[in-house]
Amino acid sequence: SRYAGTSEPGDVPAGHIPGSINKFYQEVLGADGLLRDAEALRGYWSWLEENEEAPVVSCGSGITACVNLLSLEMAGVKGARLYPGSWSDWCQRGGEVATGADPNQR
Repeated sequence: SRYAGTSEPGDVPAGHIPGSINKFYQEVLGADGLLRDAEALRGYWSWLEENEEAPVVSCGSGITACVNLLSLEMAGVKGARLYPGSWSDWCQRGGEVATGADPNQR
C-alpha cells in the first residue's frame, strides 16, 4: 500500500527532532563514495568545537547515521553517539515534531 501512496499505520510524519541539525551523510564522502580523509573530516566537523555536548547522530532509523558517526570518530570528535531507531523511534514514542530549516523552529 505504501507503493500505491496509501499511508500505513507505521508511517512517520515529516519533520525533525527539535534542535537537530541536518548534516547529510553523503557530505562526508568523496567523489569515490568513500569517507573523506581525516583532515577533511576535521574541517567539516570543526564547528562542533563550539559545543560542550557530544553530538548524537540520527537519521530515519539509525542506519545511515552510522556513516556520520564513523566520520566523527575519524575526525577525532570524542563522545559522539548514535540514536538507535532515530526518527522512527522518536515518532513512535510521541516526541515533538519540528519543521522548517531552522533547527529550533517548531
